[in-house]
Amino acid sequence: MTEVTNRIDYWPGVGEPTPLPAILEDTLKRAEAGDGTAARHLGDCYREGNTLRCRPRQAYRWYVRGAFCGDLKAMNNLGVCYHNGFGCPVNFKQAVHWYQRGANLGCQYAQENLGHCLLKGMGIAKNRALAIQWLQKAAAQGLEKARDRMVELGVAVETPTKEESS
Repeated sequence: MTEVTNRIDYWPGVGEPTPLPAILEDTLKRAEAGDGTAARHLGDCYREGNTLRCRPRQAYRWYVRGAFCGDLKAMNNLGVCYHNGFGCPVNFKQAVHWYQRGANLGCQYAQENLGHCLLKGMGIAKNRALAIQWLQKAAAQGLEKARDRMVELGVAVETPTKEESS
């Protein structure tokens, strides 16, 4: 079997290629072939530092690839990178852009993060009513963080039935 290397980590003339753990060989192949979910998984590995050494810039790059391939969680995670300056400069407008893309496609995490930005006026004008709408959408999908934020705001929260949250 040939050794698979993480091509994003390797810059010609600088060090040696970094072998990936065998478990990630297939993930890398799928990510390079345009699988957005696989790209997000690689981003997660670099963000968390469990399977691979924590490298914010590499996490950011894989989230970019995943987001452009249509993975909703990668869109949210890319927004989080911009929001926190993880692997890229802080840019609230870009964070909101990616939260909006994911939220409009139904990602509960992006919906909650967009609601947060709307409440705080981060990268977008403050809009409590719109923030609550996005938080309600996330809560309706069962996201506890969104439900908690609505309770903090004094907004009534409906508990979705099992059929609604599935």
